[in-house]
Amino acid sequence: MLILLFLSLNIYSQTDEREQLAKEDSNDQYNQSEITTLDLIEALELASIRIHKFDIGKFDKEYKLQIFSDEYVNGKLIKNDTIVDYKNDYSFWIDGKYNQGFIDQIKIFTKTDENNSTLSIKTYALHTQKEINLGKTDNRQFYVWREYEETK
Repeated sequence: MLILLFLSLNIYSQTDEREQLAKEDSNDQYNQSEITTLDLIEALELASIRIHKFDIGKFDKEYKLQIFSDEYVNGKLIKNDTIVDYKNDYSFWIDGKYNQGFIDQIKIFTKTDENNSTLSIKTYALHTQKEINLGKTDNRQFYVWREYEETK
């Protein structure tokens, strides 16, 4: 009886030749062919998730990499925090050989929920998270993450 069961499984099994997306969503529940990158970004924004990507240019030597958080209330600096204190290099392997490079971008993902914002900061060598209390005192109050370049 056991032999027949194995034969039965062999007879009815076959290779699924469909594309990977069809295997994962066989009923096309998510209408994948119609969803754009903008649709996904808007859905992330609805979930209070924002993507901030910074091109920091090409480097040929090691520098210190620091990211700060400054909080202002009524135009006055009330809090300063160092979120990242690292360096701009990373290591990688090609064909079994060790190499060193310098990062050229930083990605920061923010997720805001009520009075807290979680920052996920990624480079080729670093992934860190920092939770920041937004200190809201009024339900009409809101915070906006802003990107600045060449500030002094």
